Amino acid sequence: QKVKDSMRVLLPVLLNKSHESYDKIRAILLYIFSTNGTTQENLDKLIQNVQIESDSDMIRNWKYLDVPVISS
Repeated sequence: QKVKDSMRVLLPVLLNKSHESYDKIRAILLYIFSTNGTTQENLDKLIQNVQIESDSDMIRNWKYLDVPVISS
């Protein structure tokens, strides 16, 4: 069964403090891959709320592999 609003399912996982930063980055990347990118504003909010600012380049650098991180 396909999840209609993946962010609603994903957000509690991302906000859970018991998960490691790398697991949260993986979850955000899966979200980005499944939606063919996200807006800059949404990505910035996710990174800030999940508190992974220091590791945000791991997400943003996927653009160099032609992965649509930011949708147009």
